[in-house]
Amino acid sequence: MGTGKTVIGLILHGKLRIPFYDLDWEIEDKYQRSISDIFVDEGEKSFRHYESDILDEIISKIEPAIISLGGGALKKKSVRARVRSLGILITLLAEPVDLLQRLHRGQRKTLFIMTGKSADDIDKDDVVLDTISKLMKKREKIYKDCDFSVFTGGKRVLAVANEILKKLELHLAQ
Repeated sequence: MGTGKTVIGLILHGKLRIPFYDLDWEIEDKYQRSISDIFVDEGEKSFRHYESDILDEIISKIEPAIISLGGGALKKKSVRARVRSLGILITLLAEPVDLLQRLHRGQRKTLFIMTGKSADDIDKDDVVLDTISKLMKKREKIYKDCDFSVFTGGKRVLAVANEILKKLELHLAQ
């Protein structure tokens, strides 16, 4: 959330000329509801179920593709294993303070629902920053269980996309 995965995915899509799927967009399109609304009305468990179903649909197409997944999608080791068996799993990372600056109100709302926080604090940057930091710490093992990571903080999205392309080239050469 806020690392730039959608924008960078779109740039990579243009450079590599392969399909791009953003899981959040696909969910919103299929269920005709925003991610925040799904979290509020049905909870994280339902959202993760939708996410898994959409991922299965995309993977079943058996074509090279760029798929934008949030960190929560990778909470299940079986999902990480499935993605890695079919491709390369890349984590985009940023400092919590960078993520705080990038999150819009709807994303903050989803973050608070996901972590059980009261929406009363949604505009309190210190509370949001603390929530982001704790969530990142909680997901640290997940982020490390990827093929490689790229830090996006303080970088232009085109520079991040080019860094990914270089790392992909090195990774594939191994």
